[in-house]
Amino acid sequence: MRIEHYDGINRTPALRLALTAQLELLTLGLCDPTLNVFWDQKAIVAFDEDAPIGVITWQHQAWLKQIDVALGYVVPHRRRERVYTRMWAALVEKAQELRVLQICSTTHMSNKPMRITAIKQDRCELGVVLRYAVPVAP
Repeated sequence: MRIEHYDGINRTPALRLALTAQLELLTLGLCDPTLNVFWDQKAIVAFDEDAPIGVITWQHQAWLKQIDVALGYVVPHRRRERVYTRMWAALVEKAQELRVLQICSTTHMSNKPMRITAIKQDRCELGVVLRYAVPVAP
């Protein structure tokens, strides 16, 4: 398995994986329906030979000294093979290079596999995000 970094996802193997992930997560109800894939997000992609098998998209928030993970995904037939863990390690190395203090990510409350993985990677759950959909004014 090899890991590659991209400064943007447009016209990269990261784009197809990120869009596939977004569709899968929305279909399963495991993400906020407002989740968006942005062209300027950076990406880490895991490959098996030439086939992309996993992606983490992220943004560097220099003023906060943090990285915000937008999306993490591994193709279904390669899950439970530590692909995400390898990509996470590459992201931690990038964070060290950038001298950031923390990496922040979110996941849906019912996405138990991701929550378990995150805790195994020494990440801690900080709270719950609450959202209110404002009704359209009459």
